[in-house]
Amino acid sequence: GTEWGMHWDCGERARIWAEKAHSCKSAEERFEWCMCGISRIWVHQTARRQGIASRLLEVARENLVYGFMIPRQQVAFSQPTIDGKLFALDYTGTMQLMVYY
Repeated sequence: GTEWGMHWDCGERARIWAEKAHSCKSAEERFEWCMCGISRIWVHQTARRQGIASRLLEVARENLVYGFMIPRQQVAFSQPTIDGKLFALDYTGTMQLMVYY
């Protein structure tokens, strides 16, 4: 249990959350578990490339499960646009974007 958090309490909460997490499809069309699903995220065109969307996701990851920071790789996105996919791939630091339906 402690691999999920710094303290047993936090780790146990995160483990329970992970067990109830959403099922998502990865790029290889296989189902995987994700802990956070982003339905929509939008920043006005004139305010893009300023870190606003990244900061919004950071706040969501920090506060969704008390005492636990959700890993970036555990964030899934709902059918992103081309720009959204590029953002999500950059944000998660992976070439395998998880999408939920």
